[in-house]
Amino acid sequence: METAEGDCLFKPAWHLNDPAIVRDVKRFWAEAGLTPAMIGNRANEICAVAYRGEELVAVSTASLFYDPSMRAKFLGYRCMVAPHVRQQNLAWMLSAFSLKILQDWSVRHREERALGLMICVETDKFEVGLRKPVREKLGFTMHFVGYTATGHQLRVVWFDHAELDDHAVHPL
Repeated sequence: METAEGDCLFKPAWHLNDPAIVRDVKRFWAEAGLTPAMIGNRANEICAVAYRGEELVAVSTASLFYDPSMRAKFLGYRCMVAPHVRQQNLAWMLSAFSLKILQDWSVRHREERALGLMICVETDKFEVGLRKPVREKLGFTMHFVGYTATGHQLRVVWFDHAELDDHAVHPL
């Protein structure tokens, strides 16, 4: 399900353990200054990548977790874009591509009960956009849901099939 957008090729990587993609992503993260401890097992979380020619220029990751404040499971979503290709909508494009991959996975694995993506916005590049409680671009719609203890915004992208279960609707 590779997709070309402009001069980038987007490739799925979710649960594929593709050695070439893992190698490229680990190199990308190391060149970006992530420590080996930060990289750790994140290779198992790779969702999708974007290449410009032979160069990996963006990667997304996701990991399933339960959020007690939302009383639901989400995929913690991250996206990293190489500095020299930022401000070109690449994060939005990769995120829209990743959303399709993760939503399809969630439909096939309904027993996991993942309702969507949760994103901790750790950049200040979208300051104006962060004032909007709902941001949408390319079919990727982020809803503001709160703040972390360190003051970063939390945003949720709901899957089309998301539905709160009884535990979330009627607390114990």
